[in-house]
Amino acid sequence: ALIMALAMLLPVLINRSMSIWQRYLLALVLVLLIQPLSLYQPGFWLSFSAVGALLLIVANGDSQKRIKPLIKTQFAVFLGLFPLLLLWMGQVALIAPLVNLIAIPALTFIMLPGVLVGLMLCLIDPPSGAALLNFLGDGFWYLLQRCVLPEGQGLLVGHPSLMASVLAVLAAALFILPGWIGGRGFAFFMIIAMFFPARDRVQSGEFRATVLDVGQGLSVLIETEQKTLLYDTGAAYPVGSIARYTVIPLLENRGIDRLDRLVVSHKDNDHSGGYRDLNAEVDIAEFHTGSPDLRSRFNAKPCRSGAAWEWGAVRFKYIQPPHPSPLTENNRSCVLLVQSGGCSLVIPGDIESSVEEQIIREYPDLKVNWLIAAHHGSRFSSSDLWLASLKPEKVIFSAGFDNSYGHPAGDVVRRVGDLKVPMASTVKGGALILTSGSDGCFMERYRDQKKRYWTAG
Repeated sequence: ALIMALAMLLPVLINRSMSIWQRYLLALVLVLLIQPLSLYQPGFWLSFSAVGALLLIVANGDSQKRIKPLIKTQFAVFLGLFPLLLLWMGQVALIAPLVNLIAIPALTFIMLPGVLVGLMLCLIDPPSGAALLNFLGDGFWYLLQRCVLPEGQGLLVGHPSLMASVLAVLAAALFILPGWIGGRGFAFFMIIAMFFPARDRVQSGEFRATVLDVGQGLSVLIETEQKTLLYDTGAAYPVGSIARYTVIPLLENRGIDRLDRLVVSHKDNDHSGGYRDLNAEVDIAEFHTGSPDLRSRFNAKPCRSGAAWEWGAVRFKYIQPPHPSPLTENNRSCVLLVQSGGCSLVIPGDIESSVEEQIIREYPDLKVNWLIAAHHGSRFSSSDLWLASLKPEKVIFSAGFDNSYGHPAGDVVRRVGDLKVPMASTVKGGALILTSGSDGCFMERYRDQKKRYWTAG
């Protein structure tokens, strides 16, 4: 903001004529010279896009129209930021123009001058200056609280493709620029691309399992050609759920508005916490869980031991024992086996080594390509016997960065390493996409698809 202000005032100070756009570009260049890495920050693009949208309105001076200039400028800012907010955040607040009608004048004509007066007053009478700054701070905080949207009131569409975002930026420019009215009709169809990104469909007889990066928790989306299953929802916190900000945007991005089956392994928050938000946003055909408490509260069905079904050529089966021992909440977890062609995946929830041993006794010949480490890599799971029996080609850890539980435990990493089995983690790779195909079983890391300088190496 300071650099932008200096760039606007500089021509006056040096008595040189510069157009508004030259000053705008000067500010942009100065910011990049001082902070080159700001080019990678959403704040840089959002700030300059908002100012650019305002300049398009101001530079074309259309104040005699029926639409009030103030409303028009807020609409321009909203349109200018709309594509970028969806690209980076996957969501946008539809009431933003209304909020800005109040917030921007308040910040411009009350907060900023008030802060300057308060700072100067601190030099003369520190207690009075501090009191004024505290008053302004409390007022600003009150304004922020009034602007917070209730859960579910934002527009969530997931993260559109870069090409769709470019089209939407062009569409926003056509809406804002005066003159070519016909172009606004064309722009409408361009901006629709944000809501219909290209879908990467799963082929017949194959499945795609996405182990989402939900921090310290678990959520796995399994897609077949026609059906979709979600295993666990991630955690919920007082400020919101992982489902709302990670799982639901992924579903939106992939064009999924219906889950044919939701499996919540057990009732621990890091596995079941997102259910309410998910149920509010997505049609759930069937809900299965290993938790008696969740079954009674939400009218869910049990994931019965040995129950199996097929979606096309993809086979699913619950392989947990009917009477796990000892009977703890973790050991109630639904254990799901997914198979298609030569590819297989086991998702064991939070079971402990005693239940792993029971499964081995029931399925002594079971071998898998991908194994999600039970209980995020707890030392009480992923026993030597379990790993040696299943002979996984890759072990996957879903855990939070620097989590307080120390997952994955060093003992588990050592056990897997001793068997020379490759490992993957959501901490290092972000979401992990497992794909079964006619030519093999493949895993991709989201961070390899969406590389950022801060995750390089």
